[in-house]
Amino acid sequence: MNDVARICGGEYSQDILNIFDHPLDRHVVQYRIEEVQRPAGDCLACPQFPSCGGGHLPHRFDGEGFDNPSLYCEALFGLSERIHRVLLEDLPPEVWRKRSTVPAATRTMETQDAVRQ
Repeated sequence: MNDVARICGGEYSQDILNIFDHPLDRHVVQYRIEEVQRPAGDCLACPQFPSCGGGHLPHRFDGEGFDNPSLYCEALFGLSERIHRVLLEDLPPEVWRKRSTVPAATRTMETQDAVRQ
């Protein structure tokens, strides 16, 4: 278990395995790594998920598990939304044509037209 999860305490701070004596796949099973790292369902449906990835692991811990959006979800969402908006306003449409990576949730009519061209 990594140090980030250890600060959550409980079973996450009880790391008894080590990489010298135990295979890595045992760590994955013992500490339910896939479950701990899986983003919350709400996060997967969020248009800003590609930006924040569900938030920093300890910020998702509620005392029992990690299946929660980040404690700072609202702030992360607002920041990400603001960054996208500023980029869309400040970068010329030809930049978006070249990359065609304008997030659908933040496209304006002008950038939609630019991406299509």
